[in-house]
Amino acid sequence: MKKFFQILVFFFIARGEADIVALGGSGQTGEGSNAPSYPLAETFNIGQSSAVAVGNFANVQGSLNGIALDSYRGTVLYFGIDANNNPLLFRGSVVSSHITRISIPHLPEGGEFNSAAFDSNGNAILVGDSNNQSILFRLPFGASQVVGLTVPGADPITLLSVAMGAGNTAIMGGVNANSSVPVAYILPEGASSAISVTLPNLTSSGQINSIAVGPDGTAILAGVDNTHTQALIYRLPHSSTVAEAISIPDPADGGQLNGVAIDSNGTAILVGATFSRDTLPLIYRLPSNSSSASIIANAGDLVGIFNAVAIGPNGVAVLGGTDDTNSLPLIWRVASGATTATSAQMPNATAGRIISVAVNSQNIAVLGGAYDDATLLAIFTLGPIDTVATPIGSSISLHQEGIVALAIYESDGLYDIRRLRACYYLQQTESLVKLSASGL
Repeated sequence: MKKFFQILVFFFIARGEADIVALGGSGQTGEGSNAPSYPLAETFNIGQSSAVAVGNFANVQGSLNGIALDSYRGTVLYFGIDANNNPLLFRGSVVSSHITRISIPHLPEGGEFNSAAFDSNGNAILVGDSNNQSILFRLPFGASQVVGLTVPGADPITLLSVAMGAGNTAIMGGVNANSSVPVAYILPEGASSAISVTLPNLTSSGQINSIAVGPDGTAILAGVDNTHTQALIYRLPHSSTVAEAISIPDPADGGQLNGVAIDSNGTAILVGATFSRDTLPLIYRLPSNSSSASIIANAGDLVGIFNAVAIGPNGVAVLGGTDDTNSLPLIWRVASGATTATSAQMPNATAGRIISVAVNSQNIAVLGGAYDDATLLAIFTLGPIDTVATPIGSSISLHQEGIVALAIYESDGLYDIRRLRACYYLQQTESLVKLSASGL
């Protein structure tokens, strides 16, 4: 046993030569709208030129809506919706190709998971929506099934986003399915029921699409005000249940926000699009403690939309979306304090879009998305001084496939065996249980 463990440690260190990227998405086995969709997952080390498949989804029809990464232990959750329109959930690890399906007792009828986040103890909170009830679950560390939690009120709530705040308090946002007004909640560590957050100026329909938590525990909630056709921004201080409305400089531009990220100084970058004229990329900066956002100029006055943003330790935000002018994936940067964005070039002229972005501690960005008419995944890396994105190959070939979410596990964690040991032995236990059940 001791010799085997030594070999295992060497394997961890070899993998730890570069940060590991976990990706999740979906693809179809054939062309056409009736072709079945299947989840897909891949990993690759930054510095490598190609990703490799993770897990076996061959017998599971459905689509992934996202992934969540435990940045300490390397556990990965893959979540979405199956072919029967029920929530879909798998667990894996950055150091294993094995995945395990997680049981969902009292399965909601006609629902899906939209977002998930880990706390510091390895527990995960998952949110989503269904036809007749809210979806809010906790997956305790090491558990094989989720635990149902409650959302206050009688109305069904569509929860679209969750982020983990200070003290392992989950912050959630979405929309009331009956009244169509934006909603937000907090879920303290270990609580069985969420607590409503007061959102000011709730006189219109809309929704919270994205949430980010800053270094002081303050959360920024971003979305859309459908009644006034403008972007919607709230700030929620740490330990508070009352949010502050943030004013925007162009309320008549028909804005919608799809993503938000916060730098080490507490400044938020929010991205989306405006729809009052053409569909134009929209970028706001919100300094810490400011009650109003400022707009960042459109680089090249392009037409398009941003779907995601991430900020590196150098304070540079990397944005991903679609350039509607030529239908190419769109990658921009916004330097700390800059009033204008700069663009990065694509390595090819294949039509597509960027859906998810992450940046590691060396300020290397990884971007994932989809091509419109190809059986290739749109995966790129972009170094801090690169002007052209680098494509990453894939071992999976499906139709209309795409990456909807990605996350980066820092390689330093691979040298700390205390982080990954529990996850490894959990996987071995799950494998032994399966062998026992099969009679082998």
